[in-house]
Amino acid sequence: MKKTPLLLVFFSAFFCATGLVWAQASNSGDIDGAVTDASGGVVPNATISATNTETGVARNGATNSTGRYRLTGLPVGSYDLTFSHDGFVSAVRSHVLVRVGEVVPLDVTLSVGNVAEKVTVTAEGPLVETGRTTYGTVVDRTEIDNLPINGRNFLDFSRTVAGVTPQQTSGQGSGLSFNGQRSRSNNISIDGVDNNGQLNGNTRLTMSQDAVREFQVVSNLFAPEFGNAAGGLVNVVSRSGTNDFHGSLFYYFRDESLDGRNAFSTGSTKPPFRRKNMGTSLGGPIVKNRTFFFGAVEYIPQHQSDFVTISDDNVRAINQVLATRPIPGSTVKSLSNGVFPVDRVSTLSSMKVDHSFNASNTISFRYIFGQGRESNAGGVAIGGLTDVSGGGGQRDRDQSFLGAWTHVFSSNFLTEARFQGAPRALTQYDNDPIGPRVQISGVANWGRNVNFPVLLDETRYQYQQSFSKYSGRHFIKFGTDLQWIKAHTSFPVNFGGTFTFANLSDFQTGRVNQFTQAFGNPDIHLPDTLIGLYWQDTYRPNQRLNITYGVRYDYDMQPQGIARNRSNPIEAPLQDGIARDGNNFAPRLGLSWNPDAKNKTVIRAGYGLFYDKIFLLVARNALIARQS
Repeated sequence: MKKTPLLLVFFSAFFCATGLVWAQASNSGDIDGAVTDASGGVVPNATISATNTETGVARNGATNSTGRYRLTGLPVGSYDLTFSHDGFVSAVRSHVLVRVGEVVPLDVTLSVGNVAEKVTVTAEGPLVETGRTTYGTVVDRTEIDNLPINGRNFLDFSRTVAGVTPQQTSGQGSGLSFNGQRSRSNNISIDGVDNNGQLNGNTRLTMSQDAVREFQVVSNLFAPEFGNAAGGLVNVVSRSGTNDFHGSLFYYFRDESLDGRNAFSTGSTKPPFRRKNMGTSLGGPIVKNRTFFFGAVEYIPQHQSDFVTISDDNVRAINQVLATRPIPGSTVKSLSNGVFPVDRVSTLSSMKVDHSFNASNTISFRYIFGQGRESNAGGVAIGGLTDVSGGGGQRDRDQSFLGAWTHVFSSNFLTEARFQGAPRALTQYDNDPIGPRVQISGVANWGRNVNFPVLLDETRYQYQQSFSKYSGRHFIKFGTDLQWIKAHTSFPVNFGGTFTFANLSDFQTGRVNQFTQAFGNPDIHLPDTLIGLYWQDTYRPNQRLNITYGVRYDYDMQPQGIARNRSNPIEAPLQDGIARDGNNFAPRLGLSWNPDAKNKTVIRAGYGLFYDKIFLLVARNALIARQS
């Protein structure tokens, strides 16, 4: 077992002593700019008030000695901003749109006059976002409401971003590939906290499309505050209630009457297909201008078909053998081909409550519940030359509890903290629980799936906190992300045994080409702890140039101390755990340059190191060898 690196001890001691801990993924936006007078001189100590037009919640700020300001950690939405200073006419910029992960540039010029006077201007968004060094975009509510989508999985809208394609490999994953990277190399977050499966690297159940406010897709050059990804990032922001009640009620359906005939269907009628999608959402005020709620629920039953394409002649030949010489212990007495049912039923629900104590303190609580059930589906290769007995199904229950707090110390100093508890229970089961598996090369497969039943249970506890300070032309952010994973998995590969025959003739004569049988204990617990630290600075030397630089450090405390019998010659040479890598320092640099100073053109460049996450099935497959 490797010792904990001294640098990790130093960083941990430093952050614990100073109480500085960080956030990994942003779910808010910033407004950044300068306040000047008519002659171009800076106006220090100008007061700023930003009021959310949907909720009436205000955030206060002020310009520093250089006349610059930055309102950070603003919940996404539309804002009215008022700029005032003694001896100047107050300036109002209305309907300034703040989107997730964006930095909105907003410079203001104050005219000499009575402070009681006001000049109101309806703000127009910049053509390009010059304050952002990352490469990506935001998918907002307008696009979610209006773009066509099959299945109402809002993450599919990520494919509208350059460099993002559907997952190209089989197996579990996020369903998205960024710049050719594997789909398990992405980090999907909801309201700033992780929504990834630590065991298998997939995306956990999300929420109804109607409960999503917007989300940011980042495909490259992300800052040090973002980690656990060598591919891309998707930051989802759930919807909050406003001062007005609003909601939705929907029902979608699709059935076989709307489909063309499948080429593998030999009957006179189309194979059954029925998909329904129904749900509702509602949001509004509990206490106007202070406390709000938003809830949504969606139910999706889907009943469709697939095909077993074993030829009629081979089905008859195999069934004749099974009738006269059944496989000992097997519950499979005959095979069939043609249409078989595939059922999927899922429920998604969420509730969010936001409360503002005052301009300096806001809290929110968000709960997500997802449940899914699949039969003849759910990670099984069934259909084609595999009989229905060779398949199985899946049951999944997923939850996330999130509490968040934002505190403004002063006009240029802010902290954000989040805590998430996210339990998940996932089981994959076989249609044939006994076995054995029978494989006739190129002819047919049936009997217990070689990998099932599988247990994939995990609970994630996550604590994040970030500190942001604006000083002069520097915007400094630092913090940490602590995650504790409790994972329990069972993987009984080939416990039912597998008979392999080279051809149909060998099966008919009882000539086995190969028999494989596994035994032992397929059950294992895999605790994991993830520690991350970062520091970054965004420096704006002038109105045209932004420079973001900093460093991130990640430490994955992979499972260690797995028990083994040293007197057993098979177990003695095996690992006690997965090696830990203690030098994951990730320096990063990003630049954005606005050459025309008119917010119409931006040039971005950058460099960085990005460390991928190690999903726990890697540890399971390496360590379970001592037991099975």
